[in-house]
Amino acid sequence: MDSSPPTDIIVLFKASASAAEKEGVMDTIKKSGGHIKNTSDLINGLFARLPKSNSGLADLKTQHPAIDDVEIE
Repeated sequence: MDSSPPTDIIVLFKASASAAEKEGVMDTIKKSGGHIKNTSDLINGLFARLPKSNSGLADLKTQHPAIDDVEIE
């Protein structure tokens, strides 16, 4: 059983990212078992929690070209 703790991340979008692209990123995070913590504090990004340590961070950036960077909070 994997007992690694959840990971809080900050997803930063490229300036050219559309609302639909951002929604797609949020859907991917939710489908991976994570959840969106806050979208109002960042103009071009969001705070999220992934269910396990670094779970899917590389995949997230690969799947979504609208992401500029993903940082661990």
